[in-house]
Amino acid sequence: MKATILAICCFLINAAHAAPYVNYGKPDYSAKDISLVALIANPDAYDGKPVRVIGAFQLEFEGNELCLHKEDLVQGLTKNCVWIEPDLKVLGVNYEDLTKFNGKYVLVEGTFVKGDLGHMSLNSGAITPIWRVALWR
Repeated sequence: MKATILAICCFLINAAHAAPYVNYGKPDYSAKDISLVALIANPDAYDGKPVRVIGAFQLEFEGNELCLHKEDLVQGLTKNCVWIEPDLKVLGVNYEDLTKFNGKYVLVEGTFVKGDLGHMSLNSGAITPIWRVALWR
């Protein structure tokens, strides 16, 4: 039994080290840690404030979004998403590197703007500018 537990622990430690943690930008400790659901449901409470949220990421032409679920990206459920505009200079990354996060869950920090509904006003607000993006594992 002890050998099995030890083997499982070793496997988990090795698995954690095999996949590097990817983080662009620096944290803002004043950002409010909230769910994307709370942000979409209560836009007045967070308008103009720094927020930290986790969601499914997509960065593409006319489709920069952070959504509640990956399925929202696939099905085009844009009201379950907020528009995102990363500040590439602050993040210290290029556009192509950020597209590697497409379809993955990420932690995002930035300022929420309730009146910015993104391309063709399809989204439920925006996080702009984004100063931190980190792969969520």
